[in-house]
Amino acid sequence: MEPVATNWQTIFLAIMTGLSATVTCCMPVLIIILAKVKTTSDATHVLVNSRMGDQLRLSMIQAKRLWLMTKDDDDKKAFELAERLYNEHQERQNTLDAI
Repeated sequence: MEPVATNWQTIFLAIMTGLSATVTCCMPVLIIILAKVKTTSDATHVLVNSRMGDQLRLSMIQAKRLWLMTKDDDDKKAFELAERLYNEHQERQNTLDAI
């Protein structure tokens, strides 16, 4: 009879080497671990996207202020690019949030 996996390293090794009987009894534990990883991953993704939106918005505001001060065509182009990137990011976020 094969030994029963008792920790995550053993479970991982058993999965990678194809010892399915070893991990059968530990599947509930593995499912719980994977669910926690997914939850953490989703929360991290939301946080990173939120911070990216904040940074893009800040860049857009700074570019606009610079352009309004200088009235330079290059600064206007930089503002328009920053504004487009911010708006595209927000549209993608709204689409993902609706799912």
